[in-house]
Amino acid sequence: MKLNFYIISQFLRIFFAIFGLALLMLLLERTVRIMQLILDKNQSIVSTLEIIATLLPHYLAIALPLAFILSIIVITYRLSIAQEITALKTLGLSHFQIARPFFVLAVILCFFSFLILGFAKPMGRYYYRVLVNQLSNTEVFLLAKDGVFLQHKDSVLMIEEVSSDQRTFKKVFLHQAKGPHTKIIVAKEGVNSTPTQIHDFPLVKLKEGHIFEIHTALASQKTPPIFLPNSFTSEIPFPAIKETKKESTLSLSSIDSLTRPASFSEIKFDTIYTHINPTDTTHIAPRGSDIIEFYISELFSTIVNYHSPTHIKVISSHEYSRHLSEFLHRLSNIFIFPILVLLTFPMAIVNSRHPRYGKIIVSILVFILFHKIIDNAKNWSSDDSRNTILLQLGIYFSFLSLSLIIFIISNYTVPGIVKSRLQHLWYTYIFQQKRASLS
Repeated sequence: MKLNFYIISQFLRIFFAIFGLALLMLLLERTVRIMQLILDKNQSIVSTLEIIATLLPHYLAIALPLAFILSIIVITYRLSIAQEITALKTLGLSHFQIARPFFVLAVILCFFSFLILGFAKPMGRYYYRVLVNQLSNTEVFLLAKDGVFLQHKDSVLMIEEVSSDQRTFKKVFLHQAKGPHTKIIVAKEGVNSTPTQIHDFPLVKLKEGHIFEIHTALASQKTPPIFLPNSFTSEIPFPAIKETKKESTLSLSSIDSLTRPASFSEIKFDTIYTHINPTDTTHIAPRGSDIIEFYISELFSTIVNYHSPTHIKVISSHEYSRHLSEFLHRLSNIFIFPILVLLTFPMAIVNSRHPRYGKIIVSILVFILFHKIIDNAKNWSSDDSRNTILLQLGIYFSFLSLSLIIFIISNYTVPGIVKSRLQHLWYTYIFQQKRASLS
């Protein structure tokens, strides 16, 4: 019992140090890219933390086995150099008894890996897409400054008064031109709204204003007119129309005295919702459009229902094979921790007098190779579900068998100090036999 507590206490200190360092290194590169997107969109540090939180399960799934295998190597190597493993084996303890704390920790990590790979990672992947989509479609309204013109593709925006939190505006002018269609929106005030279930992108709520639309250019023009603001009154702001070809100025307040084009329209509104370039806004796909976003319970339910005679099959055999492959892939990554103990523990035992690191490097390379093969196995799956099962389970149990063989063989390997003592006794016996024969 004291031995198990001693090994676990030593393991946890090293494990958390390596785990924290590995997680930091994995997040560092992605954080730089996220910060660039956040700064381009003039967002707060809260947005950065939200996106990092959605990425955390993905990197936790990578950092856990990496920290686990490195911690086993460090602890086993220390015990081996200090000849503690040799002493324990001299007392009659097997490798399994010495490595029992590692197996206990492996079972605990399997549970946490199940929660991460089964639920947290699929959820985080979906919300990462949602947050990045919202940032990518951030309105120009969020970048506005007092009295400064902002241009975004075919839209021009100018706001006279912007609040410090970029959420409320006063005296808004918005000009949008799409080919022969020109639209002007002038409003007394506006408020930014957050995405809802109806619209998954930011909108701006404008109050007390007018919408002016011209659907075709004037006959004497080859290009549509460009609208520039004149001045704002205490009531509703009215811009002026400047015709680029004739360079004549026409006030909207006197447009009733002229012959309006048939396509001209004017609408007064109390409240409207709008945003810049709506056709460029990309809508987020619902959760489950990518099979990686399914929870492991949903994958299992789909697989079971596919073979149910009373259940209506709503997916094809190809989709069923993909669901089965994803399910087995997650199980392989969840139950990898006990195998890592079987592989790493015996390979990290070295001779205290002449330590060699070849076996340690081999164990790390085998782990990396297995991780790469099991990740790529999903793409090798065919429409035949039996081939998918044989492929995924074949890779996992091949790795398990290899690790088990290494663990069993090493358990019967004589330690260096015992081996030297046996050799000395053997040579002494041979010498005495030869001496007896000569006499």
